[in-house]
Amino acid sequence: MPATRGNHHTAATMAVAAVLTFVVLVVVGAPSFAEAGSIPPPHCNPDVSDALPPRLRRICAALYGIAEISNAVEQYLDDKSNASRLFLYASAHSAHVHRSDT
Repeated sequence: MPATRGNHHTAATMAVAAVLTFVVLVVVGAPSFAEAGSIPPPHCNPDVSDALPPRLRRICAALYGIAEISNAVEQYLDDKSNASRLFLYASAHSAHVHRSDT
C-alpha cells in the first residue's frame, strides 16, 4: 500500500510541476503573445496539445477563445475607426463643396 501512495504522490507532484511549467511558459510568453496578434503559444499547437493533460488542453482552448474574441474586437474597432474617418472625410468634403457653390 505505501508504494501506491508514493506513486500517487509522485504523479501528483509531476502533474503540479507540469502545470506550473506551462503557466510560467505562458506568462513569460505573454508579451510576445500580445504582440503576435493574440496567437496562443506554440505549446497549444493542436499537434502538440494532444499530449497535454486535459487541464492544460482546456487552458489552450480558452487561450484560443480569447484570441478569437480579441481579433473580433480589434476588427470591430478598426471598422468603426475607418467608418468614422470616412464620415469625417465625407463631411469635410461636403462642407467644402457647399462653400464653393455659394
